[in-house]
Amino acid sequence: MKRLIKIFLMLIFILGCSERESNFVENDLVDFNPENSQLSGKLEGVLSEINSPYHVIGDIFVDSLSTLEIEPGVRLQFYDSTSFEVYGSIKCEGTKNNPIIFTSFQNNWEGFQIFNSNQKVNIVFTVFENIINENRDTCELGAVNIVGSDVIIQNVIFRNNFSQNGGGLSIVNSVAEIKNSIFDDNAAEVFGGAFYLKNSKVIAINNTFFSNNTGNLGGSVVLMDFIEAEFQNNLFYENSARTSNADIAIVSGDSTKFIEAYNFFGNETLDPKFISDENLHLLGNSPCINAGNPDQAFTDFDNTRNDQGAYGGPLGDW
Repeated sequence: MKRLIKIFLMLIFILGCSERESNFVENDLVDFNPENSQLSGKLEGVLSEINSPYHVIGDIFVDSLSTLEIEPGVRLQFYDSTSFEVYGSIKCEGTKNNPIIFTSFQNNWEGFQIFNSNQKVNIVFTVFENIINENRDTCELGAVNIVGSDVIIQNVIFRNNFSQNGGGLSIVNSVAEIKNSIFDDNAAEVFGGAFYLKNSKVIAINNTFFSNNTGNLGGSVVLMDFIEAEFQNNLFYENSARTSNADIAIVSGDSTKFIEAYNFFGNETLDPKFISDENLHLLGNSPCINAGNPDQAFTDFDNTRNDQGAYGGPLGDW
């Protein structure tokens, strides 16, 4: 979906909304030191911010016996047809003011995959963008793909990605917590414009799903043979599917293991009132403010009732 023109900050102020700016603003391509910052093949140790940005000129991977730490502020710019596969351990934890960014160098790249990691993976304050994964050999392969692993995804942005199933994220045979993350303008050819879950457990709390789409079913989320699934305090708006279920589509699984509560499902007449299409913080008159689960476990960082979407709850100050 094409973006609308940004609202001027002065107009935002007049409307009485928050003065926050959008997070993780997309930057222009940055020059780099070719002696230190070209990546290809096996990685281990530390990718330091001081040598960032890194240009990924060939496929990179972490093998099952290795560990890689990516420091906050690191930017990886992937050349066409390159990808990143993790079989060992990875630490990918940015910060609010210094996120980790996975992006393309000029066109698109083929995605980030974690296979059977031997430790819990934390992906925090990170951006995944401009992935096009057209691999049809493994139809469950998402733009960002988690297989056989235990993962926490927190304050992460998935935007402008495409895959067969799981336009932004695919979770297969795994356990996942997804909190305070944004799925923005992702697309899938078949299932799950934002993310696809199969034979897995997921807890999804305070996420924003905006402008995702699929050519078949589940413009935002598809649950296939799920084991357990909990969705609370999420915000869904302007997602679309060619057939049905623009937001959450359950294909198969035990319905008694599905919890859905206090989510916002927008439509043509029910607008969450974002600051703009590029800044998904809420305006002061948004119907999503103080509309999430009132239990104290979900209380906003300012001790008010939970706001629905990625900027609500105890992790929403970003």
